[in-house]
Amino acid sequence: EEADDFEAKKRLRAVNENLVRFMAQEDDLVVGLVKYLPTLLNLTGGAAAIHFDGKWTLLGRTPNVAQIGRLASWLVQNHVAGHFFHTDSLPSLWPEAGEFKALACGLMAVSIPRAPDNYVLWFKPEVVQVVTWAGEPGKSVERLADGTLKINPRASFESWKETVKNKSLPWPNAELDMAIELRNSIIG
Repeated sequence: EEADDFEAKKRLRAVNENLVRFMAQEDDLVVGLVKYLPTLLNLTGGAAAIHFDGKWTLLGRTPNVAQIGRLASWLVQNHVAGHFFHTDSLPSLWPEAGEFKALACGLMAVSIPRAPDNYVLWFKPEVVQVVTWAGEPGKSVERLADGTLKINPRASFESWKETVKNKSLPWPNAELDMAIELRNSIIG
């Protein structure tokens, strides 16, 4: 895992260095992030949106501009202090995201400090998973005559399945690190 993480960081660092070079040669940093190869999407895959100087630029399959605008407002009100935010379950934090979870259940966001609502956002779609457990995780609890509780062993060892919704695949550490590095490069 460490070797894989090292290789991923090395690959993403090269993408980040190219993006910095492209941004430096353009008057508009957004053009530098989307015009050349690699683009901003090569940092994470999936989809992305950039809000800069009052204009949205969308890459890949994203929620619509109105939905992303409401999301950016929510970020400004709730998470701008850290300048970096990520989750693999946006609908559990902001229920309105449930309407577009097929496109953006996972979110990674970095703020661009020129204005409070300037952001680079990356999205991951919902991935419904079925998790199979060795048995039902709930324990059988019995209340005794004296009022104490007694936990009984489970009566069945049949596998138990749970469907997990409202989650995307997690953000790998290498992608999280590169998003922060990209933000620092934009500031620089």
